[in-house]
Amino acid sequence: GASESQKLITDAKTSNIKEATNGRYITLSKKRPDKEHNLEYDRILNLNVQCLTNKIDYLDYILNEEKFKIACLTETWMTKEQLDGLVIPHYDIAIAFARVNHRHGGCLILARENKMQ
Repeated sequence: GASESQKLITDAKTSNIKEATNGRYITLSKKRPDKEHNLEYDRILNLNVQCLTNKIDYLDYILNEEKFKIACLTETWMTKEQLDGLVIPHYDIAIAFARVNHRHGGCLILARENKMQ
């Protein structure tokens, strides 16, 4: 059978990101840039991943397909050692937290690399 990550990527490709993530994301964007104040809002992802280790490929697909500037992930269920070794192409780890005495929990904030913006 397909891995959970592969299934989620297929769902994302055949529908839209909001449906593929069960609506668990937000984006901030203006329909028109505010030229007077030189403002444009960046896209932000907020996602409860409920175990990131089996969704790395899915996360990579979503981040790079949708060009999110910031990704806030909750319920990563990863250890400090797993977070220390985590590499998501084109993204830097801004903040990472792993619970020590519990299996669940944890959060991760990723920021798109400056050269990719």
